[in-house]
Amino acid sequence: MPPANPGSAHVDRLNALWKLSVQGGLSDPERIRAMLDMAATVLDMDLVVLGEFGEHYAARYVSNRLGVFPEGTTLPAETALCHIVHQSHTPYHIGICPRTPSTRGMPW
Repeated sequence: MPPANPGSAHVDRLNALWKLSVQGGLSDPERIRAMLDMAATVLDMDLVVLGEFGEHYAARYVSNRLGVFPEGTTLPAETALCHIVHQSHTPYHIGICPRTPSTRGMPW
């Protein structure tokens, strides 16, 4: 069997995500957490958070292999890691947080 090319791996991931999105028996919160877990695995990330901004930032759903940022955590909005994205409306990539000057002092 020939090795999978990057295009077919992408199609396989999208297919798995679609199946997860239509899978019966999951509540919306379970479905969201499963999608975050899948994203964390595929992207080899230790922490994936989906939250909302208001007066504070609230982490609503979390995939957290390190156990350092529990679901339900609230922070002052300006201290949330994603505050930069929220303000600028542009993507922002952080490779390794402790090594990045702008994120070195973030609360983990």
